[in-house]
Amino acid sequence: MSLKRAKATISMRPVGRQTELSFTMEFTPKMGLLGQILVPLMKPQFRKLLTKLVDGNKAYAETDRMVARAA
Repeated sequence: MSLKRAKATISMRPVGRQTELSFTMEFTPKMGLLGQILVPLMKPQFRKLLTKLVDGNKAYAETDRMVARAA
């Protein structure tokens, strides 16, 4: 989906021996009303890509090796 504007924030904080990851994203889609209608359909895709990104970073941090690309 094409976006007019996007701002994403990723924050981390230690929780015991683990790290809590928080991700927020604000965006304005292109295509006016049609873009707004498509937003609920795109959220699962954003989640899937973010999960791949986090999993890849975790694997790299633990093994010092790059894994498959997120996209």
